[in-house]
Amino acid sequence: MNQPAKPVAHYHLPGLFEFYELYRAFLPLFREHREYFYDWCDIGSLYGAPADCLWGGGRVSSGDASPRRVLALTREYGVSARLTFSNSLLRKEHLSDSQCNALCALLEKAEGPQNGVIVHSELLTQYLKKTYPGLYLVSSTTKVLTDFADFRRELAREDFRYVVPDFRLNRKFALLKELPDAEKRKVEFLCNECCWFGCRDRKDCYEAVSRKNLGESGPEHPCAAPNAAGGYRFSRAMENPGFIGVEDIQRLYLPMGFSHFKIEGRSLGSALILEFLLHYMTKPEYQLHVREAIYLENTLDLFYKEGGRILKTYRAQKRTLLSEGFPMKLWILQPSSPVPPGGRPGVLWIHGGGYITGMPEMVFFTRARSLAQRHGAVVISPGYRLAGKAPYPAALLDCHKALIYLRDHATELGIRTDQIMVGGESAGGGLAAALCMYEKDVGGVRVAFQMPLYPMLDNQDTETSRDNHAPVWNTRRNHFGWRRYLRNLSGQAVPAYAAAARREDYSGLPPTYTFVSTAEPFYAETLAYVQNLRRAGVEARVDVYPGLFHAFDMLLPFLKVSKKAAAAFETRFEYAARHFFAKQAEP
Repeated sequence: MNQPAKPVAHYHLPGLFEFYELYRAFLPLFREHREYFYDWCDIGSLYGAPADCLWGGGRVSSGDASPRRVLALTREYGVSARLTFSNSLLRKEHLSDSQCNALCALLEKAEGPQNGVIVHSELLTQYLKKTYPGLYLVSSTTKVLTDFADFRRELAREDFRYVVPDFRLNRKFALLKELPDAEKRKVEFLCNECCWFGCRDRKDCYEAVSRKNLGESGPEHPCAAPNAAGGYRFSRAMENPGFIGVEDIQRLYLPMGFSHFKIEGRSLGSALILEFLLHYMTKPEYQLHVREAIYLENTLDLFYKEGGRILKTYRAQKRTLLSEGFPMKLWILQPSSPVPPGGRPGVLWIHGGGYITGMPEMVFFTRARSLAQRHGAVVISPGYRLAGKAPYPAALLDCHKALIYLRDHATELGIRTDQIMVGGESAGGGLAAALCMYEKDVGGVRVAFQMPLYPMLDNQDTETSRDNHAPVWNTRRNHFGWRRYLRNLSGQAVPAYAAAARREDYSGLPPTYTFVSTAEPFYAETLAYVQNLRRAGVEARVDVYPGLFHAFDMLLPFLKVSKKAAAAFETRFEYAARHFFAKQAEP
């Protein structure tokens, strides 16, 4: 017997033109990494209008992406495009506007999903039905349908595929649940409105915007809502009695038969839109992944403040390197200052994630960023294969390939070949330690200094990784990560290149710095690693921070202890840059 189809929430997202660059990064991520996102939602449409669009309304439109580029993007990813033509003050002479008509003609003729128009004016509604019958119509929230009887009459109209009620009807559950299924399928709820729930001036506000778009003079509409001067705040919108959050959609609206949800956001800025995409669509454990990928998808110029001034300090670029047929992404951070005589230190920085998750973009949120930002190092972060798809030795071989790339491109990147360093945090620290062992044993790249921070080294339980229930990383997660990473070694001895704690001979390894907290699983194995290095005559130092969980410096960078750890790390790097060198073997 067939199971009933799982209900799906269709989100209608703002900024079709305004946030083109954001969606150009987000849509591929949504397609290629569906595991990051809730499986019960999809994207129903992107809506908006270009700047200075006569028929526009609701919000003053912005965005200069060309309509053809925008439409090519929505068509590529199978998403409907909607024009926000919700001007409430249109007159007959406005219907001949060439820009708006050209947009409608372009969307109507486009291949792929059917496109639509969000409309307020009855005059425009009838004009669009007659002139562009291939476009579907949406009744705009700017009609401010607060009376449920008026809302029912709008739902009954065949003119509209969807109707967006005023947000103050969002929780009229006793009335909403009695709607026929056909009408429920037409309802599109506005989820995140920040307007004051008691506002009586919404129509006046929308009319003021309509006048601006028509280029007509008229009174400004001063918002009388409490806290209006503070602008839109998502945290305040969540306190609105009409707010619909992600749990409400799952627990209340989908079970009642409603499936369309509009997210407000035009004119709010792409950073805030990203927060909406994270809240409504992204699983909590993957929100950092999505945020990093969106912010860092393209080549960036990066800045920081010093003495009140914003300084351009380094440039980041993305390259691709083939490793055993795998197209591995490399992020390269290069200081903006001129290359000093002799070159700069080169650092291969390996991201963490328990061998099972993470991405090279994490370099922008780790200690390594400061090495390029303030200490003149070139940093390369490899997107090595994760254990879910390729267990050991894939990650190690990918990092080896990236290290060779760093050495072989030293002249191009301004790196001095006798100061090649390796570092990483967590599993990246474990890979850094294993990579240094591998390079020494095979006569590969000679590493001058290593920085494996709170490294994941030991596949066997230690005193602190056994029965550890700390946040972020604990015994259960540790066991899972090791099982996935080592699954090809079932019944075999685990080599030191897979788990560096299995090493017996530590002589000849590079000078080392690390830090770790006492409450995290890797405390004991980090101390043991440093002790083994020292016994072998290797200069090694560890700083210990009491009572904190794994990766505290990345997750709570504002704490004094995190700033202390960051400062100590940078001090040790500066020392290494002055004192540690390893000349490469002659080819």
